[in-house]
Amino acid sequence: VLNTLDISGLQAKAAAFNDYNFAAPNRSPLAIDNQRTAILELLKKENVVIVKGFTGCGKTTQVPQFVLDECYRTKTL
Repeated sequence: VLNTLDISGLQAKAAAFNDYNFAAPNRSPLAIDNQRTAILELLKKENVVIVKGFTGCGKTTQVPQFVLDECYRTKTL
C-alpha cells in the first residue's frame, strides 16, 4: 500500500520490490522468451515498442515480467 504522502517517493518505489516474489516460476518456455534481450534493449532506447506475435506466445504475460525482472536486477524504475 502506497503512503498517500509519498506516492512518487523512494519509499513507494521500494515497496514494489519488497512486495514482489522474484522466484522464477516453473513453466514451459514460450516463443517470446527468445526475444527477451531484444525487447529489453529496444525499451532502453525507445519510449514505445509494439510487440506483435501469435496468441499464446507470451506478449501479455512475459513482456511485463521481463521489464519487472530487469528493473529488479538493475534496481531501477
